[in-house]
Amino acid sequence: MATDHLTAMSGRRPFLTALDEAVRKRGGMSCGIVPRRGTPVLHAINAESPSNFTEIGADFIRGSWVFT
Repeated sequence: MATDHLTAMSGRRPFLTALDEAVRKRGGMSCGIVPRRGTPVLHAINAESPSNFTEIGADFIRGSWVFT
C-alpha cells in the first residue's frame, strides 16, 4: 500500500473534525460527521433554519488536505 493512500485515508476524519470544532465554536450551526457512500463528510445545518444545510467533504490533493 502506498504512503499516499495511507495519508489520504487516515487524514480525512481529523481534518473534518477540526472544521466541526471550529463551526461549533462559532455558533449558529449544528453539525456532525456522517458517512456518505463510505466516506466521512461534515453535515452542517443552520440552527435557525434547518432546511438550510450543506455537506463538506475533504480530499487529499497535491500533498495537502482541502475541503470539497
